Amino acid sequence: MAYHSCKNCNQPFGTSYKFCPNCGQIQEDTLTLKELFNNTIQNYLAFDARFFKSFIPLITKPGFLPSEFVKGKRLTYLHPAQLYLFSTLLFFFLFSFQVKKSADYLDSSLSEIFQENKKAQSIEAIEKQRIEDSLHKVQVKQTLNNSKALLGLSEKEIDSIANKSEKNNENVNHLNFDEKKVDSLIAINADESIILREMGLKKDAGFFGKLLYKQTLKFYKNPKAGSIYKRFMDSIPITLFFLLPIFALLLRLFYFKRKIYANHLVFSFYYFAFIFFVFSGIMTTNYIYDIPDYLDVLAILSCFVYLVIAVKNYYKKQWIGTLLKTSLLTLTYFTFVIPFATIITLLISFLYF
Repeated sequence: MAYHSCKNCNQPFGTSYKFCPNCGQIQEDTLTLKELFNNTIQNYLAFDARFFKSFIPLITKPGFLPSEFVKGKRLTYLHPAQLYLFSTLLFFFLFSFQVKKSADYLDSSLSEIFQENKKAQSIEAIEKQRIEDSLHKVQVKQTLNNSKALLGLSEKEIDSIANKSEKNNENVNHLNFDEKKVDSLIAINADESIILREMGLKKDAGFFGKLLYKQTLKFYKNPKAGSIYKRFMDSIPITLFFLLPIFALLLRLFYFKRKIYANHLVFSFYYFAFIFFVFSGIMTTNYIYDIPDYLDVLAILSCFVYLVIAVKNYYKKQWIGTLLKTSLLTLTYFTFVIPFATIITLLISFLYF
């Protein structure tokens, strides 16, 4: 029997075999663009028959895939983490076009608003200060006139004291530092440490405080909200990496009799994959044709309906109890977990934009 060696693992095997019995690589492996494309997708996204076997039940049979996977059907369907990864990649690829557009809009619009507000604040502050100075001067002069006999002051002396008591026209602004002084320091290219001290940074400030002031100065010099928005959107996949296990933890708390945390995690992977596929479908549809907003809302609400049905099928509970627990879970997640994660992500985005 004739033998030849595998190109991948160098294992000798018979020429009658089409695939290497050791590693499974095909013997006749001519590298073409088609093969390169297919191998890339299959290796990294597992976009083969298992994807279609998984995608259709995911959409049409809520709770079916996690139930099958937990039962032991690990090869028939796509691994939950793989399906979740593919759905997030698809979503953020589609969303990236909108992110750039939104970031550019934020940059242009905020820059105009910032400059207009700055001018308005300056004019308003000067006028306000002028009125306050005039009133203060009148009050001082009136007080001195009422007591001029007692104090023995002449009219000329009263005018002199009233003029000296007039407040200096200081810059009043909505920030916690003197914008006029900071603008002057920026105009003469003063050292950053000097500007930060003028803004209120203390010498004994810690790392977080220094970073916050530096980023505030950076944003003050160039108010580019688009950069922060991009950083925020780039951080969302990382944030979701922590949010998904928290969702599974909440499921663990509501359904504590199912003791294995991994079972809840499997359900969460598939459910989040469904959410990303729904949002990808909404974006794709709107790119082609701008559908009415109420249809977008209905599509989003369908995610909750899907969750109720999926939980009912997966945990095998009654409808009333499932609806109640799912509602409480969703309320807890969107009232506490999502806002907290959003604030933290925004803060990190601002500190590192």
